[in-house]
Amino acid sequence: MKTQKFSQRGTKTFLRYTPSPRKTEQEFGPGRHEYFVCSDCGAVYFKKSWHHSFRGSNVRGGKHVHFTKCPACAMIANKKFEGEVFIDTSNLSGKMRQELIQHLRHVGERAYARDPMHRIIKLQVQGSKGSIVRVTTTENQLAIRIGREVEKLLKGKGRKRVEFSKEEDVVRVFWKSAR
Repeated sequence: MKTQKFSQRGTKTFLRYTPSPRKTEQEFGPGRHEYFVCSDCGAVYFKKSWHHSFRGSNVRGGKHVHFTKCPACAMIANKKFEGEVFIDTSNLSGKMRQELIQHLRHVGERAYARDPMHRIIKLQVQGSKGSIVRVTTTENQLAIRIGREVEKLLKGKGRKRVEFSKEEDVVRVFWKSAR
């Protein structure tokens, strides 16, 4: 169910759309009792979630192992994403832009180390003179996290705006440099 929040600034009242949270069962279905191994990345499904390896699973001989694609690899194969970040770097120096891109990669690596389903799908530089950095992610929380990291790294040099789309789970984060 969708929720609506009203916020008031000055004399105007704004209507904001906030998607209602979904439970894991609604998104992926109920937990399964078999083991699943992703044929692309090697992630392993047990105890109702995906892990990097079998470590901690207490593998028992009675369960079957199936090979399939994990939700993140399936999302990448279907060219879908849950988070999209646009960063305007037109007022940044080339060195600062490279430092920003390296920092974004590092944020993606840390997220993947915590959870194999949290990934940066693509990090691309677009626009004239490479002034727009576009990042797509498999999780909407990761896109919001990247927006916060950009805001921390480039404090005072621009503004962040977060938009929740009407589609389920898709969030877009925009960071525009101050002129």
